[in-house]
Amino acid sequence: MDSREDEQQRGITMKSSAISLAYNTNKQNYLVNLIDSPGHVDFSSEVSTAIRLCDGALIVIDVVEGVCPQTQAVLRQAWLEGIKPCLVINKIDRLITEVKLSPMEAYLQLQKVVEQVNAVMGSLFSTSVMEQSNVKINTENSSTKVNADGELSFDWSSGLEDADDENLYFSPAAGNVVFASAIDGWAFGIDTFAEIYSKKLGASYNVLSKTLWGDYYINIKAKKIAIGALSKGKKPLFVQFILENLWNIYDAVILNRDTDRISKIVTNLNLKVSTRDSKTNNLQSHLQAILYQWLPLSEAVLKMVSSSMPSPLDISEERVKTLMCGRYKTIDIYSQDTQKLKDVIIKCGSEPESPVIVFVSKMLSVLQSDLPKNRKKPLEELDVASRYEAAKKKLADREMAAECAGDEFKESKVSVEVEENDQCFIAFARVFSGVLKKGSKLFVLGPKYSPLIRAETLTDSPLKPVEEVVFGHKFSSVYMAECTIGDLYLLMGKELNILDAVPAGNILGINGCADYILKSATLSSTLACPAFTPIPLEAKPIVRVAVEPRQPSQLHRLVGGMKLLNQADPCVEVLVQETGEYVIVAAGEVHLQRCLDDLTQRFAKIQIKSSEPIVPFRETIVIPPKVDMVNEQISGTNKNAKHHTQRLPSYMLKEIQSFSDTIRKQEKSDINIKLQRYEEENSETFYMKDEIVALRKEAKKREKLGLIEAFTADKQYCVCVHAKPLPLNVLKCLEQHNFLLKIIQRIYNEDDFQVAINSLSIETKLQIRQFYDQLREEFQRSGKLWKDIINRIWAIGPKGVNDNILINNVNDYTRPSIWCGFIDELKNEGLHLREFDNSVISGFQLAVQAGPICEEPMMGVAFFIEDWKRLGNNENSYVENSLSYGPISGQHISALKAGCRRAFMAQHLRLMAAMYSCDIQTTSDVLGKLYGVLGKREGKILKENMKEGSDVFDIVAQLPVAESFGFAEEIRKKTSGLASPQLIFSHWELLDIDPFWIPTTDEEYELYGEKADSENQALKYVNQIRKRKGLYVDEKTVEHAEKQRTLKKNK
Repeated sequence: MDSREDEQQRGITMKSSAISLAYNTNKQNYLVNLIDSPGHVDFSSEVSTAIRLCDGALIVIDVVEGVCPQTQAVLRQAWLEGIKPCLVINKIDRLITEVKLSPMEAYLQLQKVVEQVNAVMGSLFSTSVMEQSNVKINTENSSTKVNADGELSFDWSSGLEDADDENLYFSPAAGNVVFASAIDGWAFGIDTFAEIYSKKLGASYNVLSKTLWGDYYINIKAKKIAIGALSKGKKPLFVQFILENLWNIYDAVILNRDTDRISKIVTNLNLKVSTRDSKTNNLQSHLQAILYQWLPLSEAVLKMVSSSMPSPLDISEERVKTLMCGRYKTIDIYSQDTQKLKDVIIKCGSEPESPVIVFVSKMLSVLQSDLPKNRKKPLEELDVASRYEAAKKKLADREMAAECAGDEFKESKVSVEVEENDQCFIAFARVFSGVLKKGSKLFVLGPKYSPLIRAETLTDSPLKPVEEVVFGHKFSSVYMAECTIGDLYLLMGKELNILDAVPAGNILGINGCADYILKSATLSSTLACPAFTPIPLEAKPIVRVAVEPRQPSQLHRLVGGMKLLNQADPCVEVLVQETGEYVIVAAGEVHLQRCLDDLTQRFAKIQIKSSEPIVPFRETIVIPPKVDMVNEQISGTNKNAKHHTQRLPSYMLKEIQSFSDTIRKQEKSDINIKLQRYEEENSETFYMKDEIVALRKEAKKREKLGLIEAFTADKQYCVCVHAKPLPLNVLKCLEQHNFLLKIIQRIYNEDDFQVAINSLSIETKLQIRQFYDQLREEFQRSGKLWKDIINRIWAIGPKGVNDNILINNVNDYTRPSIWCGFIDELKNEGLHLREFDNSVISGFQLAVQAGPICEEPMMGVAFFIEDWKRLGNNENSYVENSLSYGPISGQHISALKAGCRRAFMAQHLRLMAAMYSCDIQTTSDVLGKLYGVLGKREGKILKENMKEGSDVFDIVAQLPVAESFGFAEEIRKKTSGLASPQLIFSHWELLDIDPFWIPTTDEEYELYGEKADSENQALKYVNQIRKRKGLYVDEKTVEHAEKQRTLKKNK
């Protein structure tokens, strides 16, 4: 199935591919659509696209490594999509040849792996049940009841006691677990040996299938199967009947080769091994020949799939609702025609009258030459002769035309066009209802399409594709379009076979949709069908590089290649930055390398230059530290040694200076107004001076406290703002419920606000209410400053991240908070400022989107608007100033953006770095080398566990994303391939050092030296980011010349 060259070189799957397998039994025949998806964390988006099309999932686990973070992520994806998983415990051969466990020890290890997987399933199940229980309690308005004595009683039950989890867990006795060694080609389930021993021993098949796994043993005296093997020191049936036989085969063939024992084993098992396999020097091939005949892998896996996994006819109602509405909307908001489609999808009918509903999860890129219509056919004798004559004539024509000067240019132009058009996109899809036929016309429903659109909107204008431009290429993927279905393909790995029609429940490839679908879409014969919910991606793209062609004249080919790459990969993002750079955003280092290879070799087919990987950072502020860099308390003499704003670099001081100049101009304006007023009142001069001095003192005092006054350009409005770091518990709460904040923002962007709220499901409204209550409690715990602030949240940003808040502390301006419509509505007052409300929000969003340190987004910052007032009342001057300085709304945006940035710089600045969670398994021999590499790259060891009965260590560490490039390769080199890390994005971590810190106290000078010899990690990152963005960097090429090496020529 791994047909790509880079997949074969690395030995991992990078692209999911499908194949249709026929499985015939004595009772029934099956058609199994199998999708092979990657296991590497960088390609988890391929898993997401595959899960949407499936009814079941085979979870493959390495028996030695056990449950890894990626295993948990896949189980969570399967649970959320509502598909049934089955377990394949793979690499049993490692327990024999590598770890060298005994059959009893191997049995305990297998038990442990099954328990680990069941623990993950149990946590998912309990979380789901408790959420449903909370919905039920809130729907009934109260869980408090009055008993017969008139006393209040509360129902504390969580619902777990009554929930049915009978078919939830994995158990070999239940038939949903298979033990395998894929490299040796064998696998078995409990039913395989139950059938063998029921014939051999004359025991009941049903009894053996229930007792071969578990704490059961044979009581020879009583001639029956009894329980309590481990407590009585007996061998369990699984060890005695199954594992010992496997261990004997491996011992005879691989570990201690014995040809006599091998012949005896082959004879007893009634197998036929060819002479070539029995006499080969390759012991692995000999072993495979024996075990594949005895325990064929395909038979065991397909038997489990056919017996334990549901067919497309058994799709659950809950899953259909999730596909049509998602987890946050209810199907009741749709019309009756739309609601009837739910029963149509559940029925999975293939009748002619059934509406056709197809979901496309991704677009597959294939070569034009690989399409069946372009495939070379076997030549007959007449065809060979005719082709020979044609080629001979073509050669003669070319020789005659060689004299023409322009022919060479024409020929090269044609070859370029062939190169640019050799890729074809096939839709990777599943038919959920009806029969899909070639040539049928279907509606392409984009992610934003909804059947709630008014009918007159559809009839007033012809149905035309709403175009989305991606690098100059237009896709009809925003709302809807109409397309004609081209060829239909049966997917057989890399090969494609043409089909005339495909009934419901099957996976297929569709040609002819490439111009209408960017990444995923829904195809339907009726506009009553809603667009299926977007596929949630487990891994978000975080690593980016800027690319450019080595030859500038080939820029158009780079743009075209990036467009094709964007369509072919469900996770990658391509964009053009404000600087004009073309950027590729990938999920990780391996994913990024594959994207660059595809761009060079398949899509653009040109040589490109790529920048160093671009890693995102976050800018934040902290409360004033209580200790300095030598861990001494900041008090007394060293408290005011040098204010932190005086240590800022020159580019930030210039921004502060320009902002201060604006305030001074306003102060002069205020002073002139007071002078004019005092002259009119004939006041004494010393009174005037006293008030001006007081005015200046108050302004300095407010600025010292971090309270910043920002004025519009025409000096008609003033906004007073200051910044505070969000409490850590509040920030964690916002991060955990980021998906709910996105829903709230999307609702506010809808044209009909009330209809959008009503479309939410009861569960979603309850989750928003619970989030509100939890956030309020976290604010209450955080101190007096944050008390009762929940209803004064003005906005949250930046959009899509939602880690900063804007708070309304203006006394005479009461406005609806972001909870309006979800919790309690507030009165809309302060109408004299309401018209500029959106401008204030826009200014806040611009400020938190790019901070002043290195123009990276802010995180964990709260901005308080303490005052917002209009200084002038003359309407004529208002009109004149608008003509001079631009619209007042734009002035508000600029003023608040500048004010927020200045308020941010008035606090103690810090940088936040993206962190990977790093899981490594290695032996004790190379543990020291592993720690050396982690320490060199600023890594932190969190856990170190030794596996029982082996010298294998499980290491859990944290590693900055910025230091992760080349980490896996260096680890493999240092450990001679004995360790391989798995990196998963974990969180954002504060770099607890001031980026612009310099030694100020005597103790700091003594420890760090006058020139701060130790490197400031945060400053290093800041300078790297600013250099990359073309911003000013406050550093000198040669700062301390005496530290340079002087070369002396010895005479």
